[in-house]
Amino acid sequence: MKYAPVPTTAQLSQLASDLDGRDTARFVRRFQGGLGCTSDLLEIRSAVGVSRLAVLRRYGDWYDDDDAADDVARRETAALSAAGDAGVPVPELIWTDTGGIFEETAVVISYIHGSPYFLPRDSRDWIEQLAWAMASVHEVPVTVDLRAILLDHSKEMSDRMAESEPSARFMENPLGVPLWELRRKLMEVHASTETVFLHSDLWPGNTLWRNEQLVAVIDWEDAGIGDPALDVAYCANELRYLGWEDLADQFIAAYRSITGRSLGSLPLWTVTALIRPLPDIARWMPSWRAMGLDVEADNIRANWKRVAERAIADWS
Repeated sequence: MKYAPVPTTAQLSQLASDLDGRDTARFVRRFQGGLGCTSDLLEIRSAVGVSRLAVLRRYGDWYDDDDAADDVARRETAALSAAGDAGVPVPELIWTDTGGIFEETAVVISYIHGSPYFLPRDSRDWIEQLAWAMASVHEVPVTVDLRAILLDHSKEMSDRMAESEPSARFMENPLGVPLWELRRKLMEVHASTETVFLHSDLWPGNTLWRNEQLVAVIDWEDAGIGDPALDVAYCANELRYLGWEDLADQFIAAYRSITGRSLGSLPLWTVTALIRPLPDIARWMPSWRAMGLDVEADNIRANWKRVAERAIADWS
């Protein structure tokens, strides 16, 4: 992860002036983790001494030309607005850097007290809350204007069908090409006609909890529209990579029970989720460790390999 520099005193002064000419702002600490955005905790203090916490998010040049930082910021802020209006617990947009105070594209959102929560005492309740949160996300209305901003995962999948051969990252992993071939096969038989609002990376690491209650869904950089099975598969796979097979199965069952969806296209999106970290899932480890997860490269690779080999055996 390439982080942006710590904000300077001058930058924070300009930011605070934008909010209210009499406000002041100071850097508190940096949130570790995350693969595409630098997040810093700020304290905003008013002229009468009332303080509040907020989060400065900066999207840097780690995004490629097809997904520029400005587009990512616009997508995340639009998703936060739509999800919040629909009752999904999310941070609120406070400020957008329209004056170029920061070198990177920057926004400020409200701070929600909480942290990612792993290995709960009551795993059934934890899974139910995750499933309810995802079901709520999928009920967010998608307007024409919102659709134009979000990623279109169905179109992305159609583009994948046009690929004549796997790219280099598939070649670098022994299971890469078999997964590429399996995804093409599954795309022909598991096309979904349902399109919903998607988070696209909703797993426990992108949720905040307080007193064992889910209080926010965060990190909406990849928000999109498409098949609801995409979100379900991505979350379930993340649980499996961490070795929590039973919890992954319980999560899928809970989501099905809540929504009544059969998730017939789950094999396609499970394989697509397996492809996401290629060529090596260990590149995600710094983010996981920053969240307090005690993970080792060999274990994570072995878990990913087990899930991939089972998918290839079951659906090829």
